[in-house]
Amino acid sequence: MDERIQMAGQKCDEYRVSGYRCSESLIRGCADAMGIVLSDEMLRATGGFSGGGGGAHEACGLLEAGVALISLLHGRSDKSVDDNGCYYLIRIYHEKFRRTFGTVRCRELRPEYYYLKGFYDCAPNFSKAAQILTGILVDADKLIREMPDVERIPPHNLNGLKIT
Repeated sequence: MDERIQMAGQKCDEYRVSGYRCSESLIRGCADAMGIVLSDEMLRATGGFSGGGGGAHEACGLLEAGVALISLLHGRSDKSVDDNGCYYLIRIYHEKFRRTFGTVRCRELRPEYYYLKGFYDCAPNFSKAAQILTGILVDADKLIREMPDVERIPPHNLNGLKIT
């Protein structure tokens, strides 16, 4: 296992224990392991994903913060840029997350660990999610290069489309 993958899990747990929530712990731990410096704006932008989106217990904050980090590293800032690689990495993260945890919904992840004293309800998931994400980031260039054609999404062409 690449040392960055193991480090991401450890750092994510360290951030959790120090008081950061799920999305905050994941993005900080993975960024530290990968040597990525995150802006304060990015850190603040991902904080609200915790608890399934502001405590609504919908999409898991560990998943959503991972999507944000993939987008930061592989997304686009101009519509003319091909973002198929970014989308593909996000779909891989979703699939591995769902396969590992059985769901992507916060409320379905929490009950199993609800009664562990001294932990967030889903604390055991933090390090594993960070390791999954970091594994994808470590292999991102290769994954994108070898992306099957069927995974490519046609570009959105809204020119001339009237939205009513």
